[in-house]
Amino acid sequence: MSAAAAGPEVSAPVTTPCRSFHALVILPLLVVALGAVLVGAGVWGVVHSLERERAEIVQAKEADAANLARAFEESIRQTVRRLDQALIHLRAEYAAAPDAFLVRAKDWQRSLYADLAFQVGVIGPDGRLRFSNLGVVPSPIDLNDREHFAVHRRSGEDALFISRPILGRMSGKWSIQFTRRIVQPDGSFGGVMVLSVNPADLTSFYGPAELGRQGSVMLVGTANRAVLARASAIPSDAAGVGRTLVDRPYLDPAGPANTIHYLASEVDDVVRIVAARRLRDYPLLAIVGLGWEELMAPYEERRRDVLTATAAAGGAGMAAILLIAWLIRMQIAQHRRLVEAQRQIADSEERWRLALEAVGDGVWDWNAATGEVFFSRGWKSMLGYGEDELANRLEEWETRVHPEDWAAAQADVRRHLDGTTPVYANEHRVRCKDGAYKWILDRGIVVRRGPDGKALRMVGTHTDITRRRQSEEALRGKTVELERSNAELEAFAYVASHDLRQPLRTINSYLALLQKDLDGTLEEETAEYIRFARDGAQRMDRLIVDLLEYSRVGRKTRPFALCAAAGIFATVRDNLSEAIAEASATLSIAEELPVLWGDENELERLFQNLIGNAVKYRVAGRPPEIRVAAAAEAEGWRFTVQDNGIGIAPEHFERIFGIFQRLHGRSEYDGTGIGLAVCKKIVEHHKGRIWVDSEPERGSTFHVLLPLPKADAP
Repeated sequence: MSAAAAGPEVSAPVTTPCRSFHALVILPLLVVALGAVLVGAGVWGVVHSLERERAEIVQAKEADAANLARAFEESIRQTVRRLDQALIHLRAEYAAAPDAFLVRAKDWQRSLYADLAFQVGVIGPDGRLRFSNLGVVPSPIDLNDREHFAVHRRSGEDALFISRPILGRMSGKWSIQFTRRIVQPDGSFGGVMVLSVNPADLTSFYGPAELGRQGSVMLVGTANRAVLARASAIPSDAAGVGRTLVDRPYLDPAGPANTIHYLASEVDDVVRIVAARRLRDYPLLAIVGLGWEELMAPYEERRRDVLTATAAAGGAGMAAILLIAWLIRMQIAQHRRLVEAQRQIADSEERWRLALEAVGDGVWDWNAATGEVFFSRGWKSMLGYGEDELANRLEEWETRVHPEDWAAAQADVRRHLDGTTPVYANEHRVRCKDGAYKWILDRGIVVRRGPDGKALRMVGTHTDITRRRQSEEALRGKTVELERSNAELEAFAYVASHDLRQPLRTINSYLALLQKDLDGTLEEETAEYIRFARDGAQRMDRLIVDLLEYSRVGRKTRPFALCAAAGIFATVRDNLSEAIAEASATLSIAEELPVLWGDENELERLFQNLIGNAVKYRVAGRPPEIRVAAAAEAEGWRFTVQDNGIGIAPEHFERIFGIFQRLHGRSEYDGTGIGLAVCKKIVEHHKGRIWVDSEPERGSTFHVLLPLPKADAP
């Protein structure tokens, strides 16, 4: 690459002043306008995404509050029921042996009812406290003014009464009185049986770990609108116990039994998501509140960070756009000046070389006949040399190419000189003046050949690609590390899932033994609880099994081989024969089926899941009709599994292939929501595609496109 032959003539383009002015003004403005639109669209997309994320978080927190309220309601209902049963028992014992009742009541309070009430008392028909398990009544205590006595005296009904929190005259403690009427043998009013309950005991079901720092739990009487018990991690001058609530929407007797509200507390003014549930059989409301500010704090912090980053990115983007527009304007102006200069020196090859150097690459011009090379100023400065520090000889390049790259570079040059390749291009390292090496993209083309086709002149450029090569090396390292991390994560998930099944089996086994041993002795509700626990353990075990199956797809697999689709569907029909018979289903499979390339076990699971879903998700009273067909297409074999089942709404077509995505409750159709996710993973492992066409109540058609077998498949 040496002394250059005369370069080609460069004719200067003709540019009118009007056209130059329009390009100088309009093009930068268009760039700025387009950039502003793009930045605005990006900001709108970020804000829209944040709003959607907020709606999802609010929905999830409402569900959390509702679930906490449901559990609290059940706990209160069970506690009140036990208190009522205790009152009935104590009243019967008192009627049977009044003289021995005090001693026996103390024993029962310490044993049977220690977790329910701290005081057992009896009020006589005259309104005076007969006795209390807390000690000997020092003097007759008149309780005629107490609401729980007056209610029973004037009402002839034998019903449980729950009082407001009051300060006990015997105990000196704030308590809620759970009472029942005592009836004399002749049917007349014989007094009141009392169980005194500490309000704090009723709200100790949840602690700060479940409710958070701003959460609260409250029990309210629906008849008197009084706060019977309340607990919160936020300290306040008054806990709110005994307060009468006003203008609380959940107290509306005409409203639904279970509600969600956003309210500021009357006690501490904290805004909360309030879930209220009306107790069945009792005039009580179980209320759980989750602090709004605390719940939304992570989202608000993220929102601030995202908006700040978006604003910074938008500002940087607009700044970059303005810079680009300015550079375009400068480039246009520079182009005008360059054109003007080219007009003046159109016959000068040196000017042509200077124009090439303006793009930032080094330029070389090689006279193949003499071996002389012209190295531009940029070519030399790229390697750290001055204008006069390198001779115009080919050896200046040859001696600086890295020894490991020399053979490949020389071979690429030779192929282009021979006419094998249209251009010469090679990436190699070149030694700089300081002894370090730079990666260079060396490109060139023969611009003149002799009558015999031999190359006479070749020109080209040097581009510094050191940073790009370093980035590529770093990216390759990160890719290797990511693959290793993914492999470790898969192994961990697989082992952890196996280990999870053992305690579930133990739980289910012991629950089965407990159910068997206590069969016939349990209350229906308790037996139902055990059935629920066993059902939950079995569902969890099934979920783990499905997760293991999902994790095995593409990992625990055999080498791909040819497998007959007819045999696959025969196996699937055998595996599903019991379910097909039970549903009175009709399964029609095409007679002409192809040979596929893949893992036979995975393909069996794929079509068994699809046909099994067609049997399961059927319309009540309509026998399932399932048709399987196969057709050859340019991309491969397309299988269709068509049914007349319940169908799928179009907005769920993509969602159903996600893991844990269920469109129906377990009471309607069982399952874990993993089946179609496994199908999608199997199809993608086979380099295929899966999609669905469906119409609600009309049925669904699942399409599976699998590639054709390899031409060299054995």
